[in-house]
Amino acid sequence: MDIMLLSDDDVTVRLLGAESFELILKSILIPFGKELSDLDDEKQTRIKSTMRSYQIHSDLNAILYISVLKSFSIEDLDNFKDDEGINLEKLPHKSISSRAFGVTASAISLARYSKISKEFEFIFEGYYVLNIANGNHTNVNNRRRIHDRMISNILEEEIQTAVQLSKFFQDNNELTLVIDLYSKSMEPYELGFLHAFISAWTALEVFIATQFKKIQGNVNITLNEAPVHDIFSKRIHEVMKDKYRLLDKFSALSSHLNDPNANEHINLLKKSKIIRDGFFHSMSCSIQDLPLNDIQYLVDKYLKLYLTKEKKINGAFIKKSG
Repeated sequence: MDIMLLSDDDVTVRLLGAESFELILKSILIPFGKELSDLDDEKQTRIKSTMRSYQIHSDLNAILYISVLKSFSIEDLDNFKDDEGINLEKLPHKSISSRAFGVTASAISLARYSKISKEFEFIFEGYYVLNIANGNHTNVNNRRRIHDRMISNILEEEIQTAVQLSKFFQDNNELTLVIDLYSKSMEPYELGFLHAFISAWTALEVFIATQFKKIQGNVNITLNEAPVHDIFSKRIHEVMKDKYRLLDKFSALSSHLNDPNANEHINLLKKSKIIRDGFFHSMSCSIQDLPLNDIQYLVDKYLKLYLTKEKKINGAFIKKSG
């Protein structure tokens, strides 16, 4: 399996099966322009051992492979150097790849019944310089880590939806911040549990705020089940303009998006907010008690409701169970 999930300017994201992943591993681990047989026995043994450790996981799992390719002249590279050489933190590759991972990871999560965070682990990343003039290929830096699980049991319909959603999230400015934050919340092992929770909570807050702003003027006020006069209605809207709480906005949004389990989700947010406020205002609980999974669930659920109701993706198969 080798499926292009996203291709955009300088970045590509591919979903790989075992055989395609093996080819990628060879291109990364074996020096450029050489075959494995060209190396001495010690290097061959080391590379084979490393490949086996990765391939054990790829037999039953799919791999997300993100490639960022940008061309620089020698003069351009000077702008990224310090006393120790090229400063990798100054290069744009990390931010581009992080964004690409964010949109594709979010797309896969929304195309599946479960969140990607349950089955995602970082494998490796590396910076490589290819001299177009002479073909020299240099490994500048790499970082590796692998634990025990990656994406598994992904269906064809989920892949096709993930492809559509990846492109939509990459191009859609309205959801850029929400998707960036949501994807960061799926990396508690990388950024820390507290950072992941703050990202998830902020993603939910931003989504609720932006969507409520669009529907606020359409909120109807009734009295004894009859619409009130326009003058009174406008006055109420003016008075309440900046006074709606997060739960008020979420309640209105749940009606707008036709959430069949609105009461359950409103209560979940209410409960989560009490825990969240208790932690940040009085440290009444530990970091691990923060309801990261519940907030991720609400972001996931309401993004799906939004995409389904607004028909943002034609023909996409959105898993509604969240």
